[in-house]
Amino acid sequence: MTEIILVAVLVGGLFVSFEWVRRSRWYQHRQLFRQLCRLHQLDRSSRRLLQQLSQQLRLPYSAWVFVDPRCLAAARQMPGAPLPQLLHLEQRLFGDQPEQTQQANEPKNTAAN
Repeated sequence: MTEIILVAVLVGGLFVSFEWVRRSRWYQHRQLFRQLCRLHQLDRSSRRLLQQLSQQLRLPYSAWVFVDPRCLAAARQMPGAPLPQLLHLEQRLFGDQPEQTQQANEPKNTAAN
């Protein structure tokens, strides 16, 4: 009888701990990154590159690279960066060529009529 109670408590404790991990922010952000990679149909090397990039740039969340094109622009400036793969990812995620992204970030000079 004691063994049954012990097993029940152990199973209950495992269930509670798995639920806590599943609901934690770390798990949610990790899942968001995975879902965005799946949505954009990124291969393993692209996913690994984005993960490494988020770590090197010390981003608060890995999924940030999907939101801010400046992350990939900063990665292009890093020594030893795989430029063809970064340019392909930038085009795939944001649909802009690097020159267009840079021009969009520059302030526009408008003349008063």
